[in-house]
Amino acid sequence: MAQNQYHFSNLAGINLSGTVMQNPLFYDVNLSGANMTNSVMSGGDFSYSNLSGADLRGADLRNIDFYHANLSGADLRGANVLGARFVGVEFSNANLSGLDMSHTNMIGADLTGTYLVNTNLVGADMRSATFIDAALYGADLQQASLDGGSLAYSDLTGANVKGFDYSGTVMSCHGSPICHN
Repeated sequence: MAQNQYHFSNLAGINLSGTVMQNPLFYDVNLSGANMTNSVMSGGDFSYSNLSGADLRGADLRNIDFYHANLSGADLRGANVLGARFVGVEFSNANLSGLDMSHTNMIGADLTGTYLVNTNLVGADMRSATFIDAALYGADLQQASLDGGSLAYSDLTGANVKGFDYSGTVMSCHGSPICHN
């Protein structure tokens, strides 16, 4: 197997804290509960991998493809996710607070119960994404698109919604004038 390539492996609970890898390939790998704090994995591919409950705080995750990965319950606070792709990702109950996720592709992602407090989502493509009971207070949603998605029971208190495209979105949220209780 080539260096930094892990396919169909079980690495649950592995400690990769502080690890530096050049364009790692983790295709369909079980990394549940992994400690990846302050690691550098930029340019990698984590498609179909299970990172549920992983600790990714402070990690460099720039330009990573997380296509249909499971990040439920993961903690990404302080991580750098610029240019990352989150199409169809399972984020339920994850902590994405304070991240710069501007212009991120999150089409069809599930963010049920996710913490996105003060998260920058400017220009993010979140079409058909599900934000049910999500904490979006203080989030910046300017020019983002959630067309066909859901904000049911989510808290948008203090969120910046200027230019936010929510056409066709379930808006039974609270904390913002755009919500329909």
